[in-house]
Amino acid sequence: MKKFSILTLVLLLSSHPVAGDALYDMREKQCHGIEEIALTVMEMRQNEVPVYQVIKEVGFSDVISEIIIEAYQDHDVVTTSEMRLMVSPAFANSYKTKCLAGVFDFRDFTKL
Repeated sequence: MKKFSILTLVLLLSSHPVAGDALYDMREKQCHGIEEIALTVMEMRQNEVPVYQVIKEVGFSDVISEIIIEAYQDHDVVTTSEMRLMVSPAFANSYKTKCLAGVFDFRDFTKL
C-alpha cells in the first residue's frame, strides 16, 4: 500500500500542469509582443515609413528583422483605407500564430 501511495504521489506531481502553464503563459505573453511588433511594422509599412525609421522605432533582432523583411519585401502598400484596416491585423495575427505554433526558437524572444 505504501508503494502505491508513493507511486501515485510521484505520478501526480510529475503530471501537474503548473510548470507547463507557466511556460505557456510566458510564451503567450511573448507571442502577444510579437503580434504587437508585427502590427506596428505593417502599419508603418502601409504609411510608407522608410525601413531605417522602422528599425529605429521597433528595434532589431532576428525575429524583428524577419517581420520587417517580410512586411517590406512581400507586401505592397495598399491603396484603400478599408484594405489598410485589414492588412495590418492579418499580418500581426499570422506572426502570433507562427509564434504560438513554435516556429520561432524560444530563445529568440530574449532578444526582443
